[in-house]
Amino acid sequence: MTSTADTPYTCKRREIAVIYRLLYFAMLLAVTQVNANGLLEDIRQHYLPTEYETLLVGDEDVPVFTATPTTPLSRGVALIFLDSGQQGLTLSNAQRLATQLNQRGWHTRILPSDTVQWQMRTLDLSATANALHPRASNPTYVADFTASESALTLWVKAAFASTADIAGFRLVISQGMTGAQLIGLTAKEIIPKADSLVFLDAYWPEEDINAELTDNIAHLDIPVMDLHTTPVYRQTSPLSARQRAVNKTLKLYYRQKHLAVMSYLSADHNTSALAATLDKEIYGWTSYLGW
Repeated sequence: MTSTADTPYTCKRREIAVIYRLLYFAMLLAVTQVNANGLLEDIRQHYLPTEYETLLVGDEDVPVFTATPTTPLSRGVALIFLDSGQQGLTLSNAQRLATQLNQRGWHTRILPSDTVQWQMRTLDLSATANALHPRASNPTYVADFTASESALTLWVKAAFASTADIAGFRLVISQGMTGAQLIGLTAKEIIPKADSLVFLDAYWPEEDINAELTDNIAHLDIPVMDLHTTPVYRQTSPLSARQRAVNKTLKLYYRQKHLAVMSYLSADHNTSALAATLDKEIYGWTSYLGW
C-alpha cells in the first residue's frame, strides 16, 4: 500500500518550485518597474533635447511635449496624460492628437506619466510547502492604488502650475489606469480641478476601486466624457453601472460613448485613426459645452 504522506524529497521539490515562482514573479515585477520609467528614458534617447521641454516633477526633470495653437484664438490648455501599454493613447497617438487639437485652438502638453506602482505579494514558504498543490498560492504582484495616486499627484500639480499663465479652459485627457487615478484625485480634491475630464477605457484592476470609480464619476461637479472600446452587452457591466449612477444623481454633463475597436487599434506611421476619432469626439464634446 502506497503512503499518501509527503516524503522529505517531495517537500523539498515543492519548496524549490515555490522559490522558482517567487524568482519568476520578482523578475516580472522588476521588468514592470523598469517599464514604468522606460518611456522617459526612451524619450531622452530618441529625441533631441531641443525637441522636448522639461518639467520639474518632485525632484526630477522629466521630458514633456508642448505645442501652441495654430489659430489666432486660444481655447485653453489640453493636458494629455499617458498610460502604460502598447495600444490606445500611446506617445505617437498622443502627438497626432495634440497636432489636431492645436489646429482647433488648444495649447497642448503631453505628459508621459505612467506612475502605476506595483507591489509584490509574498508567500509563507513553510505554509506553502504543506499546501495541497504547489500552485495553490502562486505569488503575484498588484497595483498599489494609494502609492500610484501619490506619484501621479506630483505630475498633475506640476502640469497645472506650469500652464497657469495660459488663459482659457483646462481639459484633461487620459486613458486606462491613469484615467482611473485622475478621477479619484479630482473627486477627493487632491489635485487642481479641470474644467472637463475626457478618458478612454478608465479602469483599475480591483473591484472595490472600480465601484468607487463609478461613484466618483456620478458625483463629480465637472463635465465628464467617458469613452470606451468595449460594447456594453450586460446590465451588470461597470459601464452600465456608471450610466445608472449618473442618472440617479442627475449629473448634467456626462457622455458615455463606444468607439469602434478598429479606430482604437488601426494606425500607421503617418496617420492615426484613434487620434482622428478622439479629436472628433473632443471637438463635439467641447462644442456641446459651449467652449
